[in-house]
Amino acid sequence: MPRGAGVDRVRTPRSVRGGLTAQPPSPAPPAAWYSGVTRAQWVVLAVASAGWVFDAFEGQLFNITRAHMLPELLGTAKDAPEV
Repeated sequence: MPRGAGVDRVRTPRSVRGGLTAQPPSPAPPAAWYSGVTRAQWVVLAVASAGWVFDAFEGQLFNITRAHMLPELLGTAKDAPEV
């Protein structure tokens, strides 16, 4: 019997042998984090941000005017140690 007789040869796929094969399409890049945010949610974010800005501004106004305000509220001189 000749060598290899009766044995079917198994062909190796071209991709295993190093040939070119078609690659599946790459998946679409993930959507941006803000793509699912609705218009109403953007409005709420803007209003809340504006509220935070005004709250911080008000706190800074108290710090800026403290030196002028405390002597008047306490009824003492501006150079008093309590101030």
